[in-house]
Amino acid sequence: MAKPHLNLKVVHHILKYVNKIDDFGLLYASGQYYNNRGFTDASWAACPKTQRSTERYCFIMTGATITRQSKR
Repeated sequence: MAKPHLNLKVVHHILKYVNKIDDFGLLYASGQYYNNRGFTDASWAACPKTQRSTERYCFIMTGATITRQSKR
């Protein structure tokens, strides 16, 4: 069975997190441009000892990291 695409899993994780924090919020002024970015990376079997892969991602909204993860 094919592994789900990493980006969809990340989006689902962010939405679950935002749904839990109803007493917090992010306030943005209207009419401004925001530089929101997301990065993903994978190194397949890069570890010479274990031949294991590493996956990582990071999402940034208006200059602040909102979620990140790295796992082997």
